Amino acid sequence: MKKISVVIIEDDPMVAEITREFMKADSDFSVIGVAASGKEAIALIESRTPDLVLLDYFLPDFNGNEVIKRVRGFNRTTDFIIITAAKEVPLVQECFRLDIRDYLIKPYMKHRFIQALSNYKHFRRHLTGIPSPRRTWIKSPMLPKAKSPKKGLVRLRRRRSWKS
Repeated sequence: MKKISVVIIEDDPMVAEITREFMKADSDFSVIGVAASGKEAIALIESRTPDLVLLDYFLPDFNGNEVIKRVRGFNRTTDFIIITAAKEVPLVQECFRLDIRDYLIKPYMKHRFIQALSNYKHFRRHLTGIPSPRRTWIKSPMLPKAKSPKKGLVRLRRRRSWKS
């Protein structure tokens, strides 16, 4: 599977850098650009056509919903994950009506961010027909030994997620 291209849209440079660092936890993703305003975001998305956009809702020139609506005018394939401090129910509902993949509320924990990326990766695999691994065998001295066809290995099962 090719790397998933990502654009980060965040007006706070420190938060953008933290997000970029968190992205390094998963080698299946590649950050191809960062923008700090809605106008920059639209130009960057139009020129690079990323698979995924990590979008802050509150930008200096207009909000995240406006960015999504404008991008949908020329690109229907790019997916969005909103990362914002806004948690008002009508705002969250409107974002999901615009077909976003996830919604993270700042400040978020790294494991929640990684979970959002993992969910998105499984969503992409499902679309492309690449099966997600059901079981993984790992060698670990910390885990109890299990009866398995591969001696000394422990079986882990993938948790099923009902999120898309």
